[in-house]
Amino acid sequence: MSIEPSTPPSRPRTIRGHREGRLGRSPFGPTGPAVLLAVGYGVAVTAWTLAGDVLPGGRWLAVHLFTLGVLSNLVLAFADHFGTTLTRSPAGNLTGRLVVANVGAVLMLTGVVQGRRALLGVGATALTGAVMWSWWQLRRMRRRAVGARFAWIVRVYERAHGMFVHGALLGVLMGLGVLSGPWYVSARVAHLHVNVLGWGGLTLLS
Repeated sequence: MSIEPSTPPSRPRTIRGHREGRLGRSPFGPTGPAVLLAVGYGVAVTAWTLAGDVLPGGRWLAVHLFTLGVLSNLVLAFADHFGTTLTRSPAGNLTGRLVVANVGAVLMLTGVVQGRRALLGVGATALTGAVMWSWWQLRRMRRRAVGARFAWIVRVYERAHGMFVHGALLGVLMGLGVLSGPWYVSARVAHLHVNVLGWGGLTLLS
């Protein structure tokens, strides 16, 4: 009597959230486009920093390429990633938010460097709209995640997004010349603190 070959054991299912192959797929896969954008902006920041005032916008542009390009892309992506993870919510349209945010950032920075207030206004509106879109997504996920243990972290992300909106408003008012003279210095300090310590600090430290 012939002996049928035994059926080879089936391969164990890959665990979602790890790298393909030995560990499955990377949990940070959705943040990949934002990381690539941040790296690209980082290269530009290095170029503008080394060039000093030779390139258009000088060091002012280098600082804002970092805050709006490197920092903002990372905050939008990782706040969304950890927000969906902590609330066990389905992923939202992160790509759409990144596109709107980056188009807005480029238009805004171009408007400031070239002195074109219309571009500044349109770009700032688009960028702020993308951040508000992200805020709304985080808020909706948190409110639907009843009993989620770490929902408070998502609330911190929401507050960081609110800080960005305040900083963006101050930045636009300074860029348009509405805040000038003695008001400019105070607005500039506030703009710096709410963006670096609020937008970036709250998100990265929570």
